[in-house]
Order: sequence, then structure tokens, then C-alpha cells
Amino acid sequence: MAVAGLLVSVLVTLTSAFNLPNRSPGLFPRSSNARTPTAPFPGILSTSLGDVAVDVDNNTIKKLSAADGTVLWSASVVNDNALAVDPVDLGVYTGYGSHNYGGSGTVYKYAADGTLAWTNSISVSGFCNFYYVSYAAVDTTSANAGVVWTQSGCYGGVAKTNRDTGVQQWSVLTNDIGRSSIDPVDGAIYDVTNAGANYNYDTLYIVSADGTTVNPFTSCEGYTDLNPADGMLYRGGNTGSSGCGLILSQIDKSDPGSTNWDMDLSAYITSFDALAVQPWSGGYIYVASAGSSEIVVVDPATQTVVRTFMTTAPPGNIAVNPINGNVYITDGSSHFVYAYSATGALVWTSPDLGGAAGSVASPRAVAPTGRPRPTPRPRPTPRPRP
Repeated sequence: MAVAGLLVSVLVTLTSAFNLPNRSPGLFPRSSNARTPTAPFPGILSTSLGDVAVDVDNNTIKKLSAADGTVLWSASVVNDNALAVDPVDLGVYTGYGSHNYGGSGTVYKYAADGTLAWTNSISVSGFCNFYYVSYAAVDTTSANAGVVWTQSGCYGGVAKTNRDTGVQQWSVLTNDIGRSSIDPVDGAIYDVTNAGANYNYDTLYIVSADGTTVNPFTSCEGYTDLNPADGMLYRGGNTGSSGCGLILSQIDKSDPGSTNWDMDLSAYITSFDALAVQPWSGGYIYVASAGSSEIVVVDPATQTVVRTFMTTAPPGNIAVNPINGNVYITDGSSHFVYAYSATGALVWTSPDLGGAAGSVASPRAVAPTGRPRPTPRPRPTPRPRP
């Protein structure tokens, strides 16, 4: 009994050294069925860059039409909120951690029609390995293209896999980090720690596309997004003591420890919960505030607020249609995805998705035609001259 008590004491001590959120299954979590997802029949083929993926109840991925929000297909797969859409083949990526210390994570790709394209495993050194597979991002343009998976909640980590097979290319150990932003020119991966004030990691990591170099820089903790058209990197959010607060910044990539400019948005919002960029040169930036149920639209060229608009649900998660700049939002509890235009008009509301709509993702790609322009007015036919 003394030995057993000592073992439990050691395990509890080890657990306290790691940043495990409330969703942790505990010291002795049960095995997961995430490795055997239901293979769906082909759904309606997703053909638009603007189609949006959404996670429902951490056990189902749905693809919605950009035109009206109708469900194109649905796949049953337990996941940790990781979600990304491939801008080339419109497939959808998600993943699920081992939920056991030292276990590998499992990653999945669903084709544009919702059929399971592949499943594979990812691992990283360290005590946690991939306890969670928290976020996903896609690199389709660099010489080392692949899917980038990141972890938060049990230290951190970055792993990159092949887009076509899911085979792991490399991995590096980090502290807890969020969703990666990827430079389409050289594939550099930018990510900021998010463990919070109890840990004060306060780090911006820049990882090379091939995983051979990891450069840390001092940074506040928040969210990042990179405009793939002009390569500008933006950061902000997180009102905790280690957070970037209500400040939106453009980071100087030649000197990542400093910024080109900073904007204080406290006059407009009470929280800063998500960040997304219209993917064309000089595209507007969307800042989402769940606390204010509001979106702030910022013009980075002039560092001014273009407009603000209220949302039906608090925007805890957002994604941008790369064709027309519409913004998709979910609040993590209601059963709906909402689409708004850049002017704040509600474009559509999805049907009831049957559970809480959480992570939402669309292709983070350069808009195929650049900044959308208004449809020109028809000119009158000139009268014939005598």
C-alpha cells in the first residue's frame, strides 16, 4: 500500500508540472475510439474555395456551402478542434491526441466529397507526446509543403505531415502554442505561446518549413494570422496578464521582436478572441470580440477602423471566405454558423447542425482574383452619329 501511495503521489506531482486544461481526462484516461472514424458515403462535392468546414461537438466535421450554408457532407470523427481546409484540393484535416501521456496523436484527411482520404499518426519528443492535436494549418506553396499540426494543453509541439498520405516529415518540441500562420513564400511557420499567466512562456516561435531551425522571440501571448498575399503578420488578443490584450499589431518579420505598428482597440471592444485576414494585398483584418458580440474591421494600410458590426452570436471562432471576404463565425455553443459580409450584412445562417458549432475553417489562400471589386454599372449604348 505504501508503494502504491508513493506511485500515485509521483503521478500527481508530474501532472502538476504540465498545463492540462479542464478537458483533460485525468491521470488514467480511457482509450478513445478516434482511430476508427465512421467512413461516410460520398457527399456533395465541395467545389468552391469559399466553402467552410466546421467541427460539431468535437465528434463530427461538416462542410458547408459558401453560397447558402447548406451542408455538403458530414463525417463522424472524434477530434480536439484541429481543423483546416486544403486550398488546392479542398480536403479537410482534423486530428485527435492520444489523451494519454507519451502517446502519439492521430490525424485525418477527408476529401472534398467527405470520404476519408487517409489517417496517420504524429509524434513529438517529450513526456506528453501529442496528448492533444489542437490545431492544423496547411502549406501548399513552399518547397516543403505539408500539413502543420500544433498542440496546446500538455506542453506543445509542431509536427508536419505529407498532404497526400499523412506521413510525418518532422516534429519539434515547444511550449503550448496556438494555430500556426504560414508564409507561402518560404513556408516559415509562425506561432505564439498560449499557456497563460501561470507559465509566462511569452514566446513567438519561427520554425523553418523543413523543421531544421526553431527561433524563439519574446512576445505577448495572443493570436496570429498572416496575409498570404503580402506576407504581413498580425498579432493580438488575450486579455490575461501575459496576453497582447486589445492591441492589434503588425509584426516586423525582419525583426520579430518588434512591431511595425500597434492599434489599441479598447474603444471598440471588451475582449479580443479571434483574428483573421482577407487574403489579398492590403486586405482588411477582422478582429472578433465574444465579449462585445462584435466584429471590428481594420484597414492595415491606414491603421484605422473601417467599421464595426454586431453579430447574432458571440464570435469566438472566425474564418474568412478567400473569394469575397465574407466572414464565418461560431460561438462554440449554438448549433449554427453565421456568414457576414465585410460590411456587416448577415448573408446566411446555416441549418441546425445538431450540436455545438466550434472550430470553423476555410482555405487560407491568396484570393484568385485579388481584392473583390464592385460589379461595374452598365454603360448606355452610344447613339449613332449622323
